[in-house]
Amino acid sequence: DSLGLIEKVEVYTEIGVFRIRPDVWLVVVRGYPVGVIDVKKPDAEGQSPALDHPNVLGELNDFMCRLKNFYGITPVFGLLTNFVSWRVAWFSEDNANEIAAQEEEYS
Repeated sequence: DSLGLIEKVEVYTEIGVFRIRPDVWLVVVRGYPVGVIDVKKPDAEGQSPALDHPNVLGELNDFMCRLKNFYGITPVFGLLTNFVSWRVAWFSEDNANEIAAQEEEYS
């Protein structure tokens, strides 16, 4: 609990939030949605990386847009993973670039 958020961060499956696919999770901090996590299965050997596929990137963008447009959340962050590779995304607006560049030390 080095950030003091252990009782303030919640993660929900998309059911009841986006009603689209069960591989999307909503991250809520202190009762406010702040981002989405889109989980894909690991790539098979010789398969092109799913995290680079335009449809997968577009899906993450759509989920992030929903947070921004339906909930008025800014900045919105998205995490795309297959548990081997990770991508962090955000819209370049307001102070999102500044927030994304912040570093935390964990003890």
